[in-house]
Amino acid sequence: MFVASVTILSVVANAQIVPPSGINAPSSQKFTLQQICDRLETGANPERMSSFTGPSSGPTGSSMCSLNELMAFAPSLDEGSGATASEVLIGRTFWGLRTDGWGQLKGEGCSAGMSCTIKTGQTTSYIDGDDGDTQRGATVDPRLTANGDGTVTDNLTGLVWLQDSACFISQNWASALSSAASLASGSCGLSDGSVGGDWRLPNVVELESLQEIDESDLLPTGNPFSNLSSSSLYRTSTTCADDDSTAWTVQFSFNASSPVIDCPVKSADSVFYRALPVR
Repeated sequence: MFVASVTILSVVANAQIVPPSGINAPSSQKFTLQQICDRLETGANPERMSSFTGPSSGPTGSSMCSLNELMAFAPSLDEGSGATASEVLIGRTFWGLRTDGWGQLKGEGCSAGMSCTIKTGQTTSYIDGDDGDTQRGATVDPRLTANGDGTVTDNLTGLVWLQDSACFISQNWASALSSAASLASGSCGLSDGSVGGDWRLPNVVELESLQEIDESDLLPTGNPFSNLSSSSLYRTSTTCADDDSTAWTVQFSFNASSPVIDCPVKSADSVFYRALPVR
């Protein structure tokens, strides 16, 4: 017994004993259970208790939030209705309720009329810090949806496109603008109830927004457009700044004979020039 007591005293004597902080010391300041409940229920932002006052008597009833109430206020998994980052606007903060996105998150989505950056779609990385590595920008899955009425909705930008990409062939710039403006339900496979004036020729940024760089046809996987041509140049409403006799075109395929975007003359009307209206 004597030996054991000496051993214990020796350990205590050689240990570094840190005295406890006083009850009013900053390191002792804590949140109450009720404050935590208030945060979860209402978003309150209370300050931690800065001083302690002992109770003058015992409680006569419930004095604060119970553990069951605390659990009821806490968020829980919701795989079915929980939002993903792509479904919330860029920069907006939200609480993710899914196993693949739990906790406080930032939105990455985009909507029609917003100024936002869209992901290129490149997922292959060749060096740290490149586009395939960082994959910055907004996206949504599925990106494109066929509506069953001859139109395709871009779920990221909100733009609605004509599904038949070969309805308007051999289009110079003026005829492409006119064809788009006069498009209406009953033509080009449309049954959407649209009338003349609803449709227009897209600008170059809108048409380019459909591109996904990692796909051989430069369009999102499983895109529902029909009659796409790898050699076609799709007209836009945007005039090229350095020569007003030319206008931007966009191609939806890697083709060594022509660039993905180009500025051909507006008067060209060969079979390669098409129009893909949008509304």
